[in-house]
Amino acid sequence: EKAKLVLTTPMELYDRDHELRATIVDGEIKDAKGVLRGFVEPNGACGDINQQFVGEINDSGQVLDDKDEHIGTIDDSNGEMRNKYGSFLGCIKPGGDLVDAIDGYRGKIDNFDYNEFRTIAAYIFFFDRAYIEDGAPSKIVECEGNAEAANETVNLTFDLPLPTPVPVPQENITVDLALPAVNLSFPQTNFSAPLPAVDLAVPQLETALKAVDLSLPPRVVSPRIENRTYKTYQVGAFKTLPGGKNSLDITDCDVEPHQIVVRIEKNGMQLVFQRTIMDSNTKKEQVQRFSLPYAVTEDRVEATYEQRVEGGKLSLVLSKPAGGSTGPGAGEFCSFVVPANPSADPSSKVSFATSQASDYFQFELKGESKWETEVVGELDGGNSIKFHCTVVIPEEKVRKKGTQTVGLPVSVTLANIETIGTTTKVWKSKTVGSASAPASAPAVPVDCVVKIRVI
Repeated sequence: EKAKLVLTTPMELYDRDHELRATIVDGEIKDAKGVLRGFVEPNGACGDINQQFVGEINDSGQVLDDKDEHIGTIDDSNGEMRNKYGSFLGCIKPGGDLVDAIDGYRGKIDNFDYNEFRTIAAYIFFFDRAYIEDGAPSKIVECEGNAEAANETVNLTFDLPLPTPVPVPQENITVDLALPAVNLSFPQTNFSAPLPAVDLAVPQLETALKAVDLSLPPRVVSPRIENRTYKTYQVGAFKTLPGGKNSLDITDCDVEPHQIVVRIEKNGMQLVFQRTIMDSNTKKEQVQRFSLPYAVTEDRVEATYEQRVEGGKLSLVLSKPAGGSTGPGAGEFCSFVVPANPSADPSSKVSFATSQASDYFQFELKGESKWETEVVGELDGGNSIKFHCTVVIPEEKVRKKGTQTVGLPVSVTLANIETIGTTTKVWKSKTVGSASAPASAPAVPVDCVVKIRVI
């Protein structure tokens, strides 16, 4: 069955770095280079570049693939998208902002209104899942999720002709099978001589028997996983806590503690939740990944599981790193919060004014924002200063992040940076003996499993 094409409002899809990712015009999906990737109808039906049917969104909001298998759901009333297990993937906010499961900004859709929600949802599910979920596949851009397709094994069979038999000429061959004469006579032996005495006594052997432990090692029994229907776990909001911390709760886990695993991946920039269940005698591993706004190490993630609370509640508390994570020439050197000014214009934002003296560079906070702004200063490679400003908009449940980058004409380390209040000085040669430069290098984020404390 071929997908039918219906004219739609031209839309441009941008990623989190404000780079063009794709366009949808008159039902045609094209990547940033203008290459046709497929087709989509306003009702959510999709086709590939040959207009062969690849999936649809039915009237109930269920997302079905070309084999009519359920792979997700959508809610037209609020622009939400969920995976096949019912876990929240993300949503499209008024104005076209795309937000993922932890309220992280993923991109923006220009010319978007909710009449076009099914079009964008179908695009994400069937062509560009990586647009809203790190590690997922995409037919639009190159990403890690496409690795499985690249690793497919193809079995090739070659039909090779059998060699032509070579005829052997028939000749008269005579073989002499006569055996040579063999002398089988034995020499005469004098049996009258007495035979020498032979001592047939068996020497006594003292053999000490050693005790051998034949007991088997204790049998390792894997914890039992109950075969039943499990609840659909629910992922809460990514919340900000005092003291530079964030929290994330997952409820209705509905499993024993050994059925839950929390991992740190991608050098501390991704947190992974895994639940293992047994349904219809089939073992299933349900995995959800969360991209983090900062890198964490094992000692900066506190995981607690309360099995009898809210259907099984997993609480994750993350602590922001205080210093650099890749050496003295890179890492964070300051972190503070700029209070909100409710009377400020919604379009205004904070930034940093730069100036230079004979022996230092100065970065001074200026401007104001209608909403609270989290500021993190980062030294990148020793010759670049970055100020990451994240605005928290509670009424929209959105976090918007912007970065101001300033190149330095000289190379410095964290020991050359001094922050007092909201003003930062980068000394060209002076070493600052303050808290701005960590006394020792912090732990480097590595992929690992997080220990879960059971209550």
